[in-house]
Amino acid sequence: MPEAENDQPYTGPTRVLPVQEPIKAAARRPLSPSQPRPKPPLTPAHRRHIWSWLRWAGIGLLLLILVACAGLVVLQQTVAGRIVVPDERTNRPVRGLLVSPINILLLGVDLRASHPEEGVRSDTLQLLHLDPAGGWASLLAIPRDSIASIPGEGDTKINRGFAHGYEQAGSAGLPAVGAGMATAADTVESFLRLPALGQRINYVATINFDGFAAIVDALGGIDIDVPQRIVDDAYPTPDFGTMRLVIEAGHQHMNGARALQYVRTRHADSDFGRSERQQQVLQAMSTALRNQPLPLRPFVALRVLEAASGAVETTLPVGRPDALLLGLNMARFNPAQLQQYRLTPDVVNMQEDGSDLHWDATGVQQLAAKLFSPPGEAQERARLQVLNGTGVAGLAARITTTLTDAQFNVDVPGDTPPTPKSRIVVYNPKPYTIKRLQALLLGMPVVQAATTTSQGDEDATVVLGDDFAQFITP
Repeated sequence: MPEAENDQPYTGPTRVLPVQEPIKAAARRPLSPSQPRPKPPLTPAHRRHIWSWLRWAGIGLLLLILVACAGLVVLQQTVAGRIVVPDERTNRPVRGLLVSPINILLLGVDLRASHPEEGVRSDTLQLLHLDPAGGWASLLAIPRDSIASIPGEGDTKINRGFAHGYEQAGSAGLPAVGAGMATAADTVESFLRLPALGQRINYVATINFDGFAAIVDALGGIDIDVPQRIVDDAYPTPDFGTMRLVIEAGHQHMNGARALQYVRTRHADSDFGRSERQQQVLQAMSTALRNQPLPLRPFVALRVLEAASGAVETTLPVGRPDALLLGLNMARFNPAQLQQYRLTPDVVNMQEDGSDLHWDATGVQQLAAKLFSPPGEAQERARLQVLNGTGVAGLAARITTTLTDAQFNVDVPGDTPPTPKSRIVVYNPKPYTIKRLQALLLGMPVVQAATTTSQGDEDATVVLGDDFAQFITP
């Protein structure tokens, strides 16, 4: 056997294997458009960048809030400097914090600097009770022809209180408007017997015709539901003449001038009707303010007062820090829950002597006591009625059954002329009842009627219009 070269042992024939390609990594499939791409992990640098951005954003937001607060304070002090006057009463009540219940006498005055010979009159007297902590308010209207005892003048019409103080201010060495406020407050306190009820008039506010119209315009106008057509053939004009005034019935958006006509007219009915319209408009003004975004309401309220500066004066210290707390507390108040009271012959016994109104003193005090009583549905004893303004037969009866099952006191249903809009029409203030009723009817709009008389002496009526389906649970 031959030996291998180089003395290497023989291992058999040599076999050449084919060269294999190296194994390649699998190709990555492209992501479909709908498939989310994986987020790369945050690096420490990214984290530092995010925290830095959040820190600067927080600082910027804080600075913005501080600037807004500073602007609010500056605006507050500016308005206070223009409208706040001293309380000239010698026996003025002790001033507490504005987060406590307070009483404010609201006076609408006819004071025209260009015609001093005409004197001054307070044609509107409304006593407002505010409970900021409780979040409720009530309002009492006093007819201007009510006979009251005026300090220094004796028994005469109650609207002479402001005029008497205004006219005697010079001899007393007092500012005319401040003296008028002081005498009016003393007169109304005595007339309502407030000290016997443990109450005082804490502050007074006056507004003239121009100021009232300016406030309504600053609010962007107000929405009023006029219950019946008003025709006044002797509406007073600024030049002390008269004109024919016509205000049609129905829902209206009024500017300042129109709203002023609505609250001043009285020849179509009486001073009692005018008092009702005045309360209706005050409630509508409060609603217009509440429709503003909550954070902006303090700014809007102060801007409204600024728009009427020179026509509004008050002893309420709106420049104090707690005045902002008062505003914030009352910002959550629902105007639909305003308790409204009016001194009328159907509530208090009265004897009429010409245009003079002589009221039963005990009845007046009992009515005033209601002003300070917290509201409650059980005490309201409200009567309701459902009126069908659609072409759907039996709809009012069905809703009446629903309300009765919900423990409302509902009269027999009725019909009303066709109407496109559903609404709750309030004739007498029953705020707690109306609040629950509105919630049950899925936020159906509430409008205040300018009269206390409905078809059947109900306190409120549910008027079903063409849009009723959105307010009824299927």
